[in-house]
Amino acid sequence: MPNPLQPPELTPRHLRYFVATAECGSTAAAGRALNVSQPSVSAGILALEAAWGRPLFARHAGRGLQLTAFGRDMLAEARAALAAFAALGMPDGGQSGAGRLTAGFFTTLAPAHMPGVLRHLRLAHPALQVEAAEADLEELETRLLDGILEIALLYDVGLRGGLVLTPVAELRPYALVAADNPLADCAKVSLAELAQFPLVTLDLPLSRDTLLGPFLSRGLSPSIAYVSRSLDVVRGMVAHGHGVTLLYTRAAADCSYDGRPLRALALADDVAPQRLVVAHPRRSPETPLMQAFTEAVRAHLKEAGL
Repeated sequence: MPNPLQPPELTPRHLRYFVATAECGSTAAAGRALNVSQPSVSAGILALEAAWGRPLFARHAGRGLQLTAFGRDMLAEARAALAAFAALGMPDGGQSGAGRLTAGFFTTLAPAHMPGVLRHLRLAHPALQVEAAEADLEELETRLLDGILEIALLYDVGLRGGLVLTPVAELRPYALVAADNPLADCAKVSLAELAQFPLVTLDLPLSRDTLLGPFLSRGLSPSIAYVSRSLDVVRGMVAHGHGVTLLYTRAAADCSYDGRPLRALALADDVAPQRLVVAHPRRSPETPLMQAFTEAVRAHLKEAGL
């Protein structure tokens, strides 16, 4: 007869329940994601907490479950263990094939790079399940440090630390103007020339200061005509003549969402490039699946000529 005081024998399925709950924010959402009952997930979490002797989550009425500091540390260990099970071809708690990866993409990079990166991942690892998310730089950093995301593609801008950064490319800024703008036929354009026109710019944490920085460092104060959190909206406003912009992420086609032509111009000023990096939490060991993500990023960027 089992001893009720003896913690139950742990299995990879317990780890899978823990990881899913951390990523989904509740045992109910984790149950839906794993196609199991919510009580089963809750029981699995309690079993882990009993075995490890410390709470994994802080439970707040109305705010769901939040990882404790111990829970964040153990989340990295649980993911590493599940990745090891998958690499050995062993059962990993009900998930098939090569395992599961949670990956983030900076919101302005996602349209140009997320589909291609995921395609390379699928080609190299057909059974890998990828949970992809888009967010601004601050949110990506928070999700990485909280353990919600395992890895992300983003710019190395204003990051607080606690992350391992792997450089994968450097992107230089460029000017974007409407096809009928007086600067449209220039081979290169200076920031001083751009500053003579209203500026349309991104209104994302860290991004706005980064895009205005090159002007301000030269004593230029362009008039801001419009700000948006959407790169497509910025491009559309420029294409319709509402202003000019400075960007780092380059679209394959120089036109707006509704098809109006744009002109991408090199800068005459020497402006430092932005470093594109793959980031993962320092507390989390780099798993084979995380390495596969970085390899897919490099393959995609090479294909894109970056």
